[in-house]
Amino acid sequence: MERKILTAAEWKSSGDVFAMEVADILDRHRVLFGALPAEPAAVSTGHLRHQLEFEAMGKLLALRQGILAAGADTARELALLAASKSAVLVLFRTLLRVHGEPAGHGADDAIRRAAGHAGFDPAPFLAVVAHVQGKPLIPAARADEVLGAYHAGLERFVAHVDALVHAK
Repeated sequence: MERKILTAAEWKSSGDVFAMEVADILDRHRVLFGALPAEPAAVSTGHLRHQLEFEAMGKLLALRQGILAAGADTARELALLAASKSAVLVLFRTLLRVHGEPAGHGADDAIRRAAGHAGFDPAPFLAVVAHVQGKPLIPAARADEVLGAYHAGLERFVAHVDALVHAK
């Protein structure tokens, strides 16, 4: 039995449904065997905006659920922040693409440029990236403060994306 994730036909038709994922693959892929099919060669900005709005609001709601579940447990707050990092970075890279820019040269660059577009403070997001990398760790005494600022930043991000989507 041949094992595969997507057939060539599925890949070709996935740019509308999985716009964010396809855009990330097109920007960041490395071929390990064979070749990436030629289509889609790019993703529509409209499809990116639509999926970004859906995913950003979903991540905000998931963060709020995590905040409620964590209560005042700083270890759970820090785990929530660390667990959200990768998904939030995908959102930020997608925003840059929607604004017609390259997705960034690393997490810090994507965070700073997304913050510039959406008007949020990049500091809590940069702190989470550093925390996940182990340099420096967010002290337990600051977990609630960082989580609050991170939540506020994500709220601002969602409002920016919503305005982009509904302005078109």
